[in-house]
Amino acid sequence: MEIATVPRPAYPTTETSVTGLSDELMNVVRAYAKQRCQPLRAIYDEAVSAMVERLDSDEEIIFVATIPGRKIRTRHIRLTPEVAAAMAEACGRARVHQSVFFLRSLRDYLSRRGIDAPE
Repeated sequence: MEIATVPRPAYPTTETSVTGLSDELMNVVRAYAKQRCQPLRAIYDEAVSAMVERLDSDEEIIFVATIPGRKIRTRHIRLTPEVAAAMAEACGRARVHQSVFFLRSLRDYLSRRGIDAPE
């Protein structure tokens, strides 16, 4: 017996690489995405968009670079093309690396929802 599957709608995405995301943090993000029944891309888009809006409102945000010597693993993330472009432009204006920007965005996003975001 064949089981019919419903294809998931395709969302155009832009893939980029970031560093500094611990396994513990990613487990929290995955659990939150699962709880909301959303793909990780949707969580990433919301986190990055919120940080871009904060920067656009002239809020002063301090970005702390990752700690040298910390074991860093490269991860591939997917964002919608519009969000990826907004992040690239915001990183240029703030003069911050996209990995540092993304990590801060994700941690602030979770924190604002009352979720403890581990290092």
